[in-house]
Amino acid sequence: MFVRHDYSPVMLLYRRAALACPELVKEILTLRIADFGLEPNGERGLPGDPAFRKNGWWHYMLARYFFAGSLFCRNKRVLELCSGLGWGARIISHYAAEVTGLELDAEVVDRAGKMWAGSESLRFISGDALAASEQARGAFDVVLGMEAIEHFTRDDACRLIGQAHNLLAPAGVFIASSYYADTREQAERALTETNNPYHLYLFTKEEIGGVCAGLFPEVHIYGDLLLLAGK
Repeated sequence: MFVRHDYSPVMLLYRRAALACPELVKEILTLRIADFGLEPNGERGLPGDPAFRKNGWWHYMLARYFFAGSLFCRNKRVLELCSGLGWGARIISHYAAEVTGLELDAEVVDRAGKMWAGSESLRFISGDALAASEQARGAFDVVLGMEAIEHFTRDDACRLIGQAHNLLAPAGVFIASSYYADTREQAERALTETNNPYHLYLFTKEEIGGVCAGLFPEVHIYGDLLLLAGK
């Protein structure tokens, strides 16, 4: 059982939160891939990329983190799965007591760690999101999976959600952004049209809601972009 919501509250809260910390927004928007010493690979997106600034998608990229940070992460222990270049974790660190970014690519972890070395509450570690340590069970108040689920097969994505559940403390929250289609046909069409080799599976709202409802007593989907599941 899950509840559907309009996406407008997410955008409204984002705009309020962003207005409260303009220097942080500026810091994120000025970033370029070259600042990390990396080459573009078609998947490492930054909100400040010219294409995202032109089509307005940068607002949605920032919104998911400001929404999560300002509403759920204040003074919390946060884990971001598949944290990539770490700009999202940097936003979350503005609110959280401590933030851990878990990323499979060791080189990206190294570059992100150097970029955000001045943030004492933020660290990045290399590891497989599907193989979290048993010692980390219940260690986090919030687990994030922003634009991550679509990079796994359906079975592995379900495993990822199970990992998030195990890593959360009682009353913890799992927040995951992706495109959640209304129908299987729409999901398959989106995969075909984007032709992104890094995207392996897109869930429908019913599918992702059902998987999460099997683990979490409270599940919410905002628009077709953001899922919240409360333990």
